[in-house]
Amino acid sequence: MATGLPPGKTAVLISSITDHRGTDWRGEGHYEIRNDGTLNTAEHRSLGGTYSGIDVGGPFWSVQPPGGTAYLDGLKDTPDLPLSPAPNGLEPLRYDLTLVVDGETIGAETVVRPQLAEGVHSSTALPGDLRGIFFTPCQSAIGAVLVLGGSEGGITAGRAAALAAEGYAALALGYFDYEDRPKAAIDLPIKYFGDAVQFLKQQTGHDAVIWGGSRGSEAAMLTAIHCPQHVAGVIAWVPSHLVNPGFDMAGGEDFSASTTAMWTYAGAPIEGVPSAPMTDAIRTARARGYARVSGYAYSPEFEQAWAAVGPDSRFAIPVEEIAEPLCIISAEEDALWPSALSGKRLCARRKAAGLADQTTMVSLAKCGHAIGMPNMPRPFSHTSYWSAGYSGVEAGFIAQGGTPATNAVAAREGWGAALSFIDSVFERV
Repeated sequence: MATGLPPGKTAVLISSITDHRGTDWRGEGHYEIRNDGTLNTAEHRSLGGTYSGIDVGGPFWSVQPPGGTAYLDGLKDTPDLPLSPAPNGLEPLRYDLTLVVDGETIGAETVVRPQLAEGVHSSTALPGDLRGIFFTPCQSAIGAVLVLGGSEGGITAGRAAALAAEGYAALALGYFDYEDRPKAAIDLPIKYFGDAVQFLKQQTGHDAVIWGGSRGSEAAMLTAIHCPQHVAGVIAWVPSHLVNPGFDMAGGEDFSASTTAMWTYAGAPIEGVPSAPMTDAIRTARARGYARVSGYAYSPEFEQAWAAVGPDSRFAIPVEEIAEPLCIISAEEDALWPSALSGKRLCARRKAAGLADQTTMVSLAKCGHAIGMPNMPRPFSHTSYWSAGYSGVEAGFIAQGGTPATNAVAAREGWGAALSFIDSVFERV
């Protein structure tokens, strides 16, 4: 909040952050100074710039690289250009904030946003074949959370670190394309996730909530079904209501044509729903979509494949077998796959089994698939870029859905809903 400003004037709040390549990303909010000479981004409306409306996180998530959205065109020649200035690891984010009125700098301040809270400890010393980063809070953990990412592979360390800042022990688990884990998402044993939950129980004394995002939501729900011991609850984050096939993103096979199982249990594959038939129309639509910075939306392909087998087919995830609380958080404008449809079907299946009181349903309005952490710099959250050869398809843009502004709102709402659910599981007050 700024005070002592000239009433009625327009103030420009400039935020800037430098990415790992040395490129400066800049955001702007334009505010009318109130009659009492104050400006408060938590209460006052930005009238323009890189964000608008009342958005306290606007200076942080909306920063743009030079050229704004035209920057995305450079990905065609330099596919490793970052879509965000956030560091790849957990280093702090450093923003320079400047307040300008009538071309004159009124004030400046540097804001450092840590991603690893003071006192939070991290360790990669995990037993057996478990891989990931285990975060523990500075005091005794009030609960435990197993954090699973999706088809991007690797780990979701930022989410686990943020949970540790809230007092939870959190394991960001790598289950493929991470260290010496399998490169491909094929024939991954559900027992691996059960072993991770058991590790959390041994370390903390708590059963664990499993937070699984996208394809990781399948693993989260299947673990609660097949390896329920020490599972306290499940968050299905932008989920599917069906099991889907595995894939090898770097193996030259079109991931949407895969027929290999992603998951196994007791040595047997858990069969995934067949993909929609490839047609000339789909090939043409893909080529056109990849060329646009808004990207190609895969959601209709998934919807067609899912509709062909029906909601209660043998590929359906039997969530009625999960005795623990289930929180379903879906995105209404998900362009990668129809998670809102899946959320409704998962919820209906739970209610039909008499588990309505053990089920929480949150559908995020105007939101796309890529729900990140709140207020992180993500001005292009509506799209992503696949390099040539990645997943066996042509290089190009992939639509995620929503808009950067609506996705920023949803990130805050989704995080709040997930944290409230976890708090309720562990009866935090």
